[in-house]
Amino acid sequence: MTRRGEDHGGAVPRGRLDKRPAILDAAFDVFSQEGYAAAGVEVIAAKAGVAKHTVYNHFGDKLGLLRAVIAVEAERTAARNLAALDPLRKPDEDVRTVLEQAGFRLLECFNDDRSAALRRLAYAEVSQAPELLDLIQGRSVEAVTELLIAPAVQSDAPGEP
Repeated sequence: MTRRGEDHGGAVPRGRLDKRPAILDAAFDVFSQEGYAAAGVEVIAAKAGVAKHTVYNHFGDKLGLLRAVIAVEAERTAARNLAALDPLRKPDEDVRTVLEQAGFRLLECFNDDRSAALRRLAYAEVSQAPELLDLIQGRSVEAVTELLIAPAVQSDAPGEP
């Protein structure tokens, strides 16, 4: 067990109450590096600093863990994408400039290492678990789409010039 603030070489201190986030982060890293099929729950547990049975207690099985990892990463991706598009909510500058900047920031989000790893992982396992793409679609893509079309819907509203 390590104390708060001590360096523990990437391992998570034992005895933490918030084991679930540590397991999810470790699982994402291991799944991304080794692929789902080759990833061992023992390796994930060790990286998270928990016992193997703790992983199973939280997620049921390896596929349940993968689903949870995809869901959490899709939420993180959605948050980054929406933050990148935030200036579109109330553009203070020329609309074209705001759109170009937002588009560039969105491309940066889409092409960062974590987003690319999420897509590779989901696409590689979609034949085994088709709902993985639905998780990404529902949590990330739909939120961005709604933000992008909101100005058009508002301008088409009755009574609007």
